[in-house]
Amino acid sequence: MTTLSKKDVKQSELLNQLVLNFDTTEIVGRVKKLWLDVKSHQVKGLTCASGVFERERHSFSWDKVVTVGKDSILVNTEDREEVEQPELINDVIGLKVWTDAGNKVGKLVDYCIDTKTGAVAAYLFTSNGWRGIASGTYVLAPDAVITVGSKRIIVAEASIEDAQQYEEGLNKKVQHAKKFIQEDIAKSQEDFGVAMQNTQKAASQLQTKAHHATEVAKEKLSDAAKQLHLKTKETSAEKRDKLAQSEVKNPEAPEESGESDADSELDTEETSCV
Repeated sequence: MTTLSKKDVKQSELLNQLVLNFDTTEIVGRVKKLWLDVKSHQVKGLTCASGVFERERHSFSWDKVVTVGKDSILVNTEDREEVEQPELINDVIGLKVWTDAGNKVGKLVDYCIDTKTGAVAAYLFTSNGWRGIASGTYVLAPDAVITVGSKRIIVAEASIEDAQQYEEGLNKKVQHAKKFIQEDIAKSQEDFGVAMQNTQKAASQLQTKAHHATEVAKEKLSDAAKQLHLKTKETSAEKRDKLAQSEVKNPEAPEESGESDADSELDTEETSCV
C-alpha cells in the first residue's frame, strides 16, 4: 500500500505557483512546467515564466528549490548557471492507463511528489469502472509502472486490483472548499452584475418608450386642438355668411315696418283731436 505524507504535494497544485528568489525575495515568475523523468520517477526541475505574455523563461534544477510552501516556491539563484530542460521529460497527464493483461483501466490525472527530494510518491488515476472499481481517484505506486508511451501507460494489473482510493487531507479539502466557495461567490456576483445591467437597460428602454409615447400623445392632442379651433372658426364663418345672405334677400322689411308705425301714430292723433 502506498502511503502519502504531508510533505507530498500534487503537481497540479504547483503549476502556476509563485516562484520567489530566496536571496532577494524578488519574484522570479510562476511555475509553467515540471520536469518529470518517468524512468526514475523523479522531478528533475521546473520552468517558470514572467514578463509580458510570459516571454521570459527561467529554469531551475530541483536541487535549487529551497522549500515549497502553500503560497510560493523559494529557489536559490546564487551561483546558478542557466539550466536547460533535459530531453527525456515526460508529460504523463491524460495518458490512458492499461494493465499488462491488456485491460483498459482509466486515465492518469495527476501525481504526487516529495517536495524535499522531487521523487514521485504516487501517480493518481481515475477509474472507468473496470472490474467494479467505483468511480473516483486512485493511487498508483511508481514501481507498478512498466512502460510509458505518448498516449498510454502500462502498469501491473495486480497493482490496480489492490488500488486504494486517494483521499486528500482535511486542510486540502478545506482549501478546495474555500476556493470553490470563493469562485461560486465571484460567479454569483458576476451574474448579479449582469442581471443589474440588464435590469437597468430594460428600465432605460422602458423610460425611452414612455417618453416617446408621451411626446406622440402630446402631438396628437395638439393636432386635435388645432383641428377643433379651425372647425370652430369655419362654423362661425358659415353662420355669418348665412346671416349676411338673409339680410340681402329681405332689404325692405325694416322700412315697411316703419311706415306702418307712422300711420298708426297719425290715426291716433286725429282721433284725439275729434
